[in-house]
Amino acid sequence: MKRNELVDYYLEKKLNDGYDFSMIKEELKEKHELSGSELSEIVDLIANAELSHTKFNLNKSHGFILFTIALGVIAIVYSIYGISMSFKAEAVKMSSLSQTLNYLCLLGGVYVVFRNVKKLRG
Repeated sequence: MKRNELVDYYLEKKLNDGYDFSMIKEELKEKHELSGSELSEIVDLIANAELSHTKFNLNKSHGFILFTIALGVIAIVYSIYGISMSFKAEAVKMSSLSQTLNYLCLLGGVYVVFRNVKKLRG
């Protein structure tokens, strides 16, 4: 296996299967017959990849996702109100640009809500 493949494989083992660094070192020595310098480099790469993975997962804050979902819902409600006002005969005449912006706001709100619900689910 190449170095990148080893790092990816053992990072997955560490994150999902509960491997620790001593188990990874033993397996790298036995299965892949790595020397001391190569072994320490690969273990360092695994540690760095684990750290960046942890930082990435911490950045996916549920509060921020819920906030953006709320903004999407507000955009949807605003655009539905604007669209409904454009259909009333007594309402102020709306230009075609205003009507187009209402539809774009509706589509954008729906996109934001669905994208963030997908993030929230994982």
